[in-house]
Amino acid sequence: MPGYDILERSSLRAYHQDGIEENETKIGFIDFLMELKNNAENLPRLASYTVVGIEDVISMTDKADRHEMARYIHRILQAAASALERKNIQVQIVCNGKLTKGDVLWSDYRGEELKEIELIFSSTTKQMIGSCEKYFTGFNLSS
Repeated sequence: MPGYDILERSSLRAYHQDGIEENETKIGFIDFLMELKNNAENLPRLASYTVVGIEDVISMTDKADRHEMARYIHRILQAAASALERKNIQVQIVCNGKLTKGDVLWSDYRGEELKEIELIFSSTTKQMIGSCEKYFTGFNLSS
């Protein structure tokens, strides 16, 4: 089922013997958003992306503006959902920090709790791939 796999970098095969295989195309988070916003319909069918840098985008945003920024990102992802689903695209969102799922999914990145991860991706489901965990949500993000 296509959607967003959110995982820690340490869960990738390059860093863990039983790790998760990295998707074919590596792209920065801002570049990925620009692709979706400008031409999601033109993305190649069956493409697979490893998207890096989401925590940098959040942490470099003023704390007072993070909630609105997360909602803006959420809207971009939601608008592209049907194109991503129809083209059966696979997307990994790779985080450098430690992911924690309590009431919400958040990343402990450089000593900060980035709870905006949950605002962007809404409800996620924890899945185990061998001894590695990832969090999954479909492209049609709930509001």
